[in-house]
Amino acid sequence: MSGLDSPPGNTPRHEAAHAVVAHVLGGEVRLVTVESEEEGHEGHTEVLWPARDRDLALRHGALAALAGPLAELEHEGRHLLEEPETLAAWGRDWAEVDGALQALERDPEARQQLLHQWIRDVADLVADV
Repeated sequence: MSGLDSPPGNTPRHEAAHAVVAHVLGGEVRLVTVESEEEGHEGHTEVLWPARDRDLALRHGALAALAGPLAELEHEGRHLLEEPETLAAWGRDWAEVDGALQALERDPEARQQLLHQWIRDVADLVADV
């Protein structure tokens, strides 16, 4: 999970959000850095998920991936639920979310509804922390 083209100061918030949501969902956060060695990425979070059912693993990975962009947008006074198309700006995070959506739901309209539900779920998780 990485922040791509984040405004200055947002990378720590972005990566911390990934880590907090992953931890709350039962993941083992192995690494959080704002000095990624990966080309084009400012930060990186590594999570080890416990062995479990495939669908739950996909959902939890997607929720943790959504947390970074959600934290950035909320800090800027914007809301991901109102602008889900902006997720594409966070390439690796969006790839994880989109992959989970594609694997779990065939119908495009149902995928969009699932994405909106996941965004609400992440917002609720972060609000409780």
